Amino acid sequence: MKTFLNALIFCLIMVPSALMAQTTVSGTVTDEANAMPLPGVNVIIKGTSRGTSTDFNGKYSIEINDGETLVISYIGYTSQEIVYNGQSTIDVALEEDAAQLDEVVLIGYGSTTKQDATGAVEKVGDEEFNRGAIVAPQQLIAGKAAGVRVTTGGGAAGEGGEIRIRGGASLSATNSPLIVIDGLPIDQRGGAQGGRNALNAINPANIEDFVVLKDASATAIYGSRASNGVILITTKKGSTNQALQVEYGLQASIRRVTNTVDVLSAEQYRGLSSEPNFDTSTLGNASTDWQDQIYSTGVGAIHNITVSKGYESSNFRVNLNHASQEGPLQDLYERNGINGSFVQRLLDNDLKLTLVAKAIQDKYTYVNQGAIGSAIAFDPTQSVFDDNGDYTQYGTSANLAPINPLFLLDNDNYDNNQTIERVIANFNVDYKFWFLKELSFVLNAGIDYAENEGSRFEAPNPNNSGAFPLNEVSNGLNRNTSLDFYLNYKSDIESIDTNIDL
Repeated sequence: MKTFLNALIFCLIMVPSALMAQTTVSGTVTDEANAMPLPGVNVIIKGTSRGTSTDFNGKYSIEINDGETLVISYIGYTSQEIVYNGQSTIDVALEEDAAQLDEVVLIGYGSTTKQDATGAVEKVGDEEFNRGAIVAPQQLIAGKAAGVRVTTGGGAAGEGGEIRIRGGASLSATNSPLIVIDGLPIDQRGGAQGGRNALNAINPANIEDFVVLKDASATAIYGSRASNGVILITTKKGSTNQALQVEYGLQASIRRVTNTVDVLSAEQYRGLSSEPNFDTSTLGNASTDWQDQIYSTGVGAIHNITVSKGYESSNFRVNLNHASQEGPLQDLYERNGINGSFVQRLLDNDLKLTLVAKAIQDKYTYVNQGAIGSAIAFDPTQSVFDDNGDYTQYGTSANLAPINPLFLLDNDNYDNNQTIERVIANFNVDYKFWFLKELSFVLNAGIDYAENEGSRFEAPNPNNSGAFPLNEVSNGLNRNTSLDFYLNYKSDIESIDTNIDL
């Protein structure tokens, strides 16, 4: 009887394990039109995070359970879903997606379809954007475009990100791509004096799509400024014959530092007192986690109110935006902006006038980031305040000693504020000549105007008797104007598209 029970228990344990055992399936993904292997194809198991991609020869291998579904997808091709029923090999031939190839993309001097684009062009639309309470527009496309890297500089309030297209090309000059918003090249340096991120002036909720021009052909349009690539940003403008819409959106977020530097606790630090060169008289009676003291939970909120209406020959869209974001060191970023777009069509739609304007106020409240290093180095056996109620310090006999990190974060000891007021406006004229409809004249005129002012106060080093306070006042002005026009001739001649730009 005992042997029978042991056998039964063994079967009950092994049968579910056998049923859940994963098997490995492999195969090759090719192009249906020419049977050529496709590298970099995404092969994932539907409804899970398990997946892989094909190698240079189009081959893949993945572990899968019976009944699960393989999803094979690749840009420019129609995705396929295949249910796994014990096959050892699953070969897939992908078919080109005509809808994707016919998608219209901007290329600087006009527009074309994906299949007719001769350079390395990639479009990321609103439906593909990263979601969440995003303040910096760069974060919308982080990880969404091949060859485009967005690296966040830190976790401070209003922090943007460094954009690189196909890596850097210079050790001394800038490696940032040229940013063009609705046809207007943006000055990312002068327009961001005193700010952490020039693109914070653009409300992410107003962006319709990004188009990335990756190769050297972009310099033929924008000159040497485009040597690191170009990112074209198109904002939302509404549509014709649209009913009146009033929308309100609210996004909230919290931010907190989850990983800190591993340092000695107060108990471990006291354990060093057995060392011969350790001065035990400097030890305190407290147990302070200085990193826990300086970091706090940052709260953020983004409000958007949008009004749009479309008529038979015109349409408009107006957006009011307020965004606030707190950093982990109690720093603060605030943006208030109004964005408007107006489109008017005249002369039987032969003439199209488009005005896009943005007025933005960015406010930054900075903190002394030296508090991070001080929190790592400061004595964990010391209390925040001494017996007199002042911040605990090492004293003037230790000029090079770290400063109490909470002293550095106190607004009475460090105050740094910057305000940036910026206007970005662009006027576009697109006219088709009445005597030759294939010939059109396009004119773009724009301005990017920014003023900034700020102040900074820093208390003297309490560990240095000869130190003195720092007081600074700053202001700046930047104006960038643009005017360009060209003629565009486009006509279908026996299935051949001919474009002449002058």
